[in-house]
Amino acid sequence: MKILNNFDTELKDHEYEDAVKTFWKSNVILIQRCFAYWVIKWIIPLVLYGVLSTILLALLYSLIFTEFPNLFRFFIIIWIIGIVWFLYRILMKYIDYTMDFTIVTPAEILTHKQFWIRSSDYKNFPSKKIRSVSSAREWFLWNIFWYGHILFLTDWSVTDEQNWRHWPGKILLTYVHRPNENRKRIMNLCIWDENTHYFKVEETQEK
Repeated sequence: MKILNNFDTELKDHEYEDAVKTFWKSNVILIQRCFAYWVIKWIIPLVLYGVLSTILLALLYSLIFTEFPNLFRFFIIIWIIGIVWFLYRILMKYIDYTMDFTIVTPAEILTHKQFWIRSSDYKNFPSKKIRSVSSAREWFLWNIFWYGHILFLTDWSVTDEQNWRHWPGKILLTYVHRPNENRKRIMNLCIWDENTHYFKVEETQEK
């Protein structure tokens, strides 16, 4: 489904297929949010919100409905507004879970972030610009669900009329399944060149 060129539910599949056609499947890494994101950001909040809302409405009904029915109706309106807002937030998390992705190839790294229907953020940078790749799995839930973060330090440049300089850029991927394994896979697609102090892109041989 494609809406206003900003919301394409098939973008991830198209980009992955194009990368596979160019670099072969063994040289393409698709990184997306893991199932833990779905559990932590969608299932658990939905269950908690349902339970707490039911308990709160039951208490309000037993305490004020008989004496202050208008006040109870006011709380019902607030509750309905809260449901709409909560469902909107849940839908946003679902879009993040299904549509955000990163594709790593020997030549470049592509990242896509979808912001509802209104806009999307799409970036790509050459693999040779990578300075380092690190992974982290720190908290208790991270170790239970085998997920964590991957951080790219990249080499960016800025040029204006007066100066020219380099500085490190950061790209953070969150809720990545088996982040350390994915970090190793990413590093295996690049070769460290000690003479130039940059990652040298591995040439893909045609089969």
